[in-house]
Amino acid sequence: MTSVENFLFTILNPNITYLLLMLGIVGIYLELQNPGTIVPGVVGGISLLLAFYAFQMLPVNYVGVALILLAVVLFVAETQTPTFGLLTTGGVISMLAGSFLLTSGNADLFLISWKVIIPTVIIAALLIVFAVYKAAQARFSKPATGNEGLVGEEGIVAPKRIADQRDFFVEIHGELWIAEGDDLSPNDRVVVEKVIGNRIIVRKK
Repeated sequence: MTSVENFLFTILNPNITYLLLMLGIVGIYLELQNPGTIVPGVVGGISLLLAFYAFQMLPVNYVGVALILLAVVLFVAETQTPTFGLLTTGGVISMLAGSFLLTSGNADLFLISWKVIIPTVIIAALLIVFAVYKAAQARFSKPATGNEGLVGEEGIVAPKRIADQRDFFVEIHGELWIAEGDDLSPNDRVVVEKVIGNRIIVRKK
């Protein structure tokens, strides 16, 4: 038996096929939540293709497949219309049920071990819940738009004071801003407290 045949025979093990399926789902989901990370998407895509190949040779229960797909839909829906974990909980339950029903047949050879299912669902759920949490956090965080986004940013007082004024220039992310504050000296580290027009109010850090 060649190395390729050995590899294909290995992935036909229902437990391995299931792990590939779950790895694929989680990888694609994480890539969709964080576009451009590449690695989760590539690993997920390859894993899904290998799982789909193996499922052609195994007695698949499509109710199990549908439940796992429903879990993915619920996870995605949670990021769009957060329900404080309700949809995520439903997704975990759906994924668990789908995992147990994924393969059919009387022979134990075709069944996925619960010892594989339980830890896999727990790990997958934790990763997805974390991604859902970060997405919801970003969705509901106060957007920083315009100059107001400077509030809370740190900068450094430029060495040169504005001529004939008590104000200094403060450098923030490579840009110079007219700043005023108490007891400022060149090279002081400051934090922006307020923005008034094109002028910022700062305090020493």
